[in-house]
Amino acid sequence: MEINIIKNQFIELHNKESQAIFRFCVLRVSDRETALDLTQDIFMRYWDYILKNKEKKIDSGRALLFAIARNCIIDWYRKKKNISLESLVEDSENSFNKEGYFLQDNGGEKIEMEAEAELFIKKIEEVDIKYREAVYLRYVEELTPKEIAEVLKESVNVVSVHINRGLNQLRELLDI
Repeated sequence: MEINIIKNQFIELHNKESQAIFRFCVLRVSDRETALDLTQDIFMRYWDYILKNKEKKIDSGRALLFAIARNCIIDWYRKKKNISLESLVEDSENSFNKEGYFLQDNGGEKIEMEAEAELFIKKIEEVDIKYREAVYLRYVEELTPKEIAEVLKESVNVVSVHINRGLNQLRELLDI
């Protein structure tokens, strides 16, 4: 494939998916700056991969991107094992109060967010870990079960079962 075509496809994918990859990272590392660094690293790894594998056809660039993101986050945690839980949870820039409002440092101004969506994302974190990622990728990032299977390196059937079981747990947590 010609380098200009590859470059244009990369730019298009970056523009389309960079916010989703950033959200994926923020929810896993709980630090905005680290998530930004990881997002940049993820796209660099993706670029390296597509340059080295020009002849390979990539069925879903989005699925490959999330697979790289997942691996980058795992690598980051392996390197940072000794960081205390307090430093991971602590975020001096942004926080949520008990009513579900998002607070910013600009004078403590309250900005009401979509409370249901925020509650959903918080409750996803309470779902069993083996189902959590499948549910998150399906309903927050809107990946197809096939794309999720590529990311998680599982069969589509296993992913569908994990999504279903995760949703059942989520329904119980949300009392639906």
